[in-house]
Amino acid sequence: MKPNLLIATGGTGGHIFPALSLEKALNDKGYRCLVVADTRFLRFQEKFRQSLEYQIIPSSSLSGNPFSLLISSLKIIGGLFAAINLILKNKPQMVISFGGYPAFPTMLAATILRIPVMIHEQNSVLGRTNRFFVKRVRIVSLAFPNTEGLKDVPQYKIHINGNPVDEEIAKIHKRTYSLPQKGKKFHILVIGGSQGARILSKIIPHAISQLSSAIKKQLVITQQCRAEDLEEVRNIYERSNIDANLAPFFNNISQELSNAHLVIARSGAATISELVATARPSILIPIELSHENHQFWNAKFLESKGAGWIMEEKMLTAEIVAEKLTYLLSNPSCLKEASKKAKSLFIDSTKNMVDLIENVLSKSETE
Repeated sequence: MKPNLLIATGGTGGHIFPALSLEKALNDKGYRCLVVADTRFLRFQEKFRQSLEYQIIPSSSLSGNPFSLLISSLKIIGGLFAAINLILKNKPQMVISFGGYPAFPTMLAATILRIPVMIHEQNSVLGRTNRFFVKRVRIVSLAFPNTEGLKDVPQYKIHINGNPVDEEIAKIHKRTYSLPQKGKKFHILVIGGSQGARILSKIIPHAISQLSSAIKKQLVITQQCRAEDLEEVRNIYERSNIDANLAPFFNNISQELSNAHLVIARSGAATISELVATARPSILIPIELSHENHQFWNAKFLESKGAGWIMEEKMLTAEIVAEKLTYLLSNPSCLKEASKKAKSLFIDSTKNMVDLIENVLSKSETE
């Protein structure tokens, strides 16, 4: 029997999707994995394997007025005791954490019980939970080189691995990116995170409606919108006679990425990883209020490598987006070059992380 492992994750898609990808890879190799998260994890049940083992424990971020802080503290204490109980019951030989405040109680419990811990940071800036534990863990796995927040962390602990992605998305990496032949449609995919993004619904349809008639005839738009924005966005596209497929969430995101010739997206860690894995050129619009502006730095990494273009939210207008789209669609060589650069950045993160975990487990057996 292979060892039991425990995977702790936050409550957003950026934490959960890489965690589920790693869990599946470890499960395929015979490890029994228990995923620990808070209730937000349940929003992503359509991504769960039927046999996925998971446990929901209480947790909270520490913010707000004194009363809110008291309630949050009680939740964290409750999560800590729940995590200690889980560890004593399941006897994992290692804890792998993807950060986020829901992972805090589990990481604290593992530290108290002296279980080896590996943290994985998806973003270009170390999150608060990972930063709190970074000096106490065995392995620090990073998605981006030059990640902020690693001062005084020994280099031997640090490994650049990229982010795990769904195996169906990883398969797209092997295919050749190609632009549509004359007379065929040009597909633009617009995605705004697990729940869509209001600013993309407000700006992108108006930008596309301003394009020339010749360009609009070529386009097929697939756009993720919040449910309350669907009708408004659909009306804008219909008035401009633009072929558009709209939904609050795409269960077949691997197929949508495979079809896309250009992606317009936020720059969360999961999105960046999927763009690299599928070698898709992208226009990236970071969320302004992301922790320590990490979405900007995620996007900056891609732009600095020539794999995409940043458009900052504070300067975003339909006119500016329309101008950028007109340039890119009129200069397809730019798209081909960006795809080539994105493809060169791909790392088989899942395999690398599994190898690291097995290395730690083998060393633990001899200690």
